[in-house]
Amino acid sequence: MAVLEGTLVRCNRLFPTGSYGFSGGVIQIASMTYSTPTTLAISASTYTNLPYSISFTPKRSGNKFLIYTRWCGEVVEGWNTTFCLDRNGTKIGNTHTDGLKNPGIAVPVMSYAAAASNNDSTPEACQFWFSDSPNTSSTLTYTPVIRSSAAQTFRINRTWTDSNTSSFERMISGMIVLEVSQ
Repeated sequence: MAVLEGTLVRCNRLFPTGSYGFSGGVIQIASMTYSTPTTLAISASTYTNLPYSISFTPKRSGNKFLIYTRWCGEVVEGWNTTFCLDRNGTKIGNTHTDGLKNPGIAVPVMSYAAAASNNDSTPEACQFWFSDSPNTSSTLTYTPVIRSSAAQTFRINRTWTDSNTSSFERMISGMIVLEVSQ
């Protein structure tokens, strides 16, 4: 039986044993939506936390966490940009450095082929998931992180010029975290 508590859903088991490579079930779900149109300056080759995150306290140490993240907005050099996660101040998700490469979990996806040359009104999006095993019962805070090889201004939930016309979209970003018992 599930009990709704604000943005947390608590239940005994959401997935049957063995589903999705886990032996236990989902015991807690936390979600959040970020809808504020935001402009963020990012430095070259530097991890920059996005202005939204999700925090919760695990039910048990040793559980795994599935983090689903969605960013919508616009970035000038999407082809040189990657996303990963921050957990309590530590970057996670392919954050190794290997020469000049830009490490990460995922890259922004352009909405159509010619979008790379349209930095005014054509949004990009990035959706990714990550499985984490922090082995703690202390409060966890997950934050999406962006990294680009070029210093630039990054848009969240808005297009570059953000004009009030039908061809300039407004989107929302957000996160969902599932705590999975082992």
